[in-house]
Amino acid sequence: MVTRHTSFPPDEVFICQLARLGDLAQTLPLIRALNRIRTLELLCDTAAAPWGELLPGIARVRTLDSRAWRRRSAGDLAGFPSLLATLDRDPAAARCRGRFLALNDHPVADAVAAVACREDAGSWMTGRLVLIRSYVRLVARDRRLNRLHLADLWASLAGAPRLCPLEPVPAPPSGTQFAKTVLERLSSGKSGGIWTFILGSGANCRRLDPEIFAGWWREIPPEVRPAAVLAGGRGEEELAARFRRAAGSSAGLLDLTGRCSPAELLGIFAASRRVIGVDTGPLHWAAAVGTKVVGMYFAEAGLHDTGPYGEGHWALAPDCPEYPCAPARATACGRRCREAFADPRKMARLLANLEADTPAAAPGLVLHRSRWTPAGNGWEKVTDGMEDPAAAAFARLARRVLGLDSSPALPQEPETARAADRWRAAWSDLAGRFPRPAAVPEKVMEQARRDAVQRLQAVAPAPAC
Repeated sequence: MVTRHTSFPPDEVFICQLARLGDLAQTLPLIRALNRIRTLELLCDTAAAPWGELLPGIARVRTLDSRAWRRRSAGDLAGFPSLLATLDRDPAAARCRGRFLALNDHPVADAVAAVACREDAGSWMTGRLVLIRSYVRLVARDRRLNRLHLADLWASLAGAPRLCPLEPVPAPPSGTQFAKTVLERLSSGKSGGIWTFILGSGANCRRLDPEIFAGWWREIPPEVRPAAVLAGGRGEEELAARFRRAAGSSAGLLDLTGRCSPAELLGIFAASRRVIGVDTGPLHWAAAVGTKVVGMYFAEAGLHDTGPYGEGHWALAPDCPEYPCAPARATACGRRCREAFADPRKMARLLANLEADTPAAAPGLVLHRSRWTPAGNGWEKVTDGMEDPAAAAFARLARRVLGLDSSPALPQEPETARAADRWRAAWSDLAGRFPRPAAVPEKVMEQARRDAVQRLQAVAPAPAC
């Protein structure tokens, strides 16, 4: 564990992010909103710590084996004081001397918060946190409702943040040198630059077969075909072997699967013209270093929730009225929507058109382009399909509730305005009944609920046209 500072001012912020490495990248807007005036500590999962060390603006990274504690704990706080004491040799250093931001709506994160803030019980449970957690639970009922990026939800914990375009995360010098060394021969004579394919994902159900990726690359005419790098973690080498077999030729192909440190992988991403993959952590890091990415989103992976963050990325989603759906629904239909990505010629043409900046429709798929505004990240449909006006109206209302957007409400059609207000009422109901985590005093919880509901009621609805 690397410690970059040995002392902290009283106004430090302790960010607890125990989810996967993609979620670490999606804390960047929050970090940017906070670190102008505060010193930041990060508590992340042990497995993700090398990635946490790459986040700019973080003064100290502490680690926790959250998977083990998820298995061993069902909200029991008894073992957590000794657990947090292991994060630093000085037990007092495990305490939070400033604000504690628990990003994960999970009993383990709540227990860690309770112990870290034990001198000011429940101080971490605020009205703003209730707003965010109740919003996430609301849109989980109907995944098609959401238009707010998870990164922007977390950024709103900074208080009414002034969101700014994110500067690219720099690849460490060691990663830049690694990429220069291994890619020099590969890119020689390739006018199309380098495409990096991310072959794996956090769950098998979210993957596309590597033969599908290989087919896209193989179908691009050799004279304009970019060089290809295969990227993945340890244990995913078989996926790369399947890609190589399906590609039929090793010319212009470099397999780095399981061979790169996080710093080296950032160097590869920064040197790539495009990074292509499904909704997975490395795709978010590729976007974070400033490389334009093409993401494949299907089944329960919602591009509005966790699409690549920033301006000018591409995302493909199935042309399905139920997308994105609940995991149970995706399992029931066998995730048939993945079949829309299987035609290699169709996908090769689509990718070639994106390279030429002439996006075109593809049967069975809807193409989206990311747009960033000071109110947050969003996606616009580039090809067939109209935006749901009610979902868009509710997103504008939600951004105003969360302090992400201070612009006046726009007039809406009467039915659209009524739908957005119904969802606001449902959100308010969830916030007012939000369950109290263990070790949060009831009075503190009641105040947090009241603050959340008052904020929801204070934002005026959009006027009807």
